[in-house]
Amino acid sequence: MILPEKQTNKSFCKFVKNKVMNVSLEIKKIQQELELIHDENLINSIKSILAFAKKQKSATLFNPFTVEEYKKRAEQSEQDIKMGRFIDVDEL
Repeated sequence: MILPEKQTNKSFCKFVKNKVMNVSLEIKKIQQELELIHDENLINSIKSILAFAKKQKSATLFNPFTVEEYKKRAEQSEQDIKMGRFIDVDEL
């Protein structure tokens, strides 16, 4: 069943609004958990994760792969697998 465009837009807006609210709720939950942490090593680990995520995000935004780079990375990954330079999912 195809909804009229007006109805579809309303449904989409509701979905987006709920999704944003869920993200906000998750952020608040994380903030509450962080307030309870008094372990310096854990705090430093979390800071490292956040710094890494920021770096990855900016690298992805500003340095997209060319097709050639993508192919080279895929070939290197295949070579790594052949040479045993990988971690099996069961080892994680």
